[in-house]
Amino acid sequence: MAEDTMFDAFVGDDHNGDTLAACRVPLDRVRIAVKGKACAKYFDVADMMYMFSVRVDGVALHHYKHRDTRRYLIVDDNGSPHLWIPPIRDDDSDGEGDEATHSELDDMGTFQDLPSVGEALDGLYLFELPWLKPELEADRRGLTWDERSEHPVAKAWYRRRMKAMRRRWTDLPGTGAA
Repeated sequence: MAEDTMFDAFVGDDHNGDTLAACRVPLDRVRIAVKGKACAKYFDVADMMYMFSVRVDGVALHHYKHRDTRRYLIVDDNGSPHLWIPPIRDDDSDGEGDEATHSELDDMGTFQDLPSVGEALDGLYLFELPWLKPELEADRRGLTWDERSEHPVAKAWYRRRMKAMRRRWTDLPGTGAA
């Protein structure tokens, strides 16, 4: 397809093996980057489904969905992580019968670079896997689904997420960051 096409590939399990192998390269780079890190305790590339890629400013952003948590990991060809930021909607609009005021591409939101693959993996909520995958039941430590926030892995995840959110907030223009 043309270089300026927004959606350059939709790939699923019914495509040939060469295409799927190429789709796994960025994910394999993620696996290598996080090997042995706390954020990767439950990360397994076999749990990731390749959904599609989007070309933004000439960069292919590959979208993988976790089979159990149903959350997305977005990385470029090099395995560098990105975050999708949804578009801001007009609060006065109910979305029905309104005329479009901007193009479909403008309505897609934007992508932001993330500083680390670990931060992107935290977005998958992998700490929930002991309650989602029967083979990890022993890791629940006797906690129920409603008590999962008390699990040490969940607490560590929460601390990392709050630190990342504070950093992102102070990086915004007009927030008084130096």
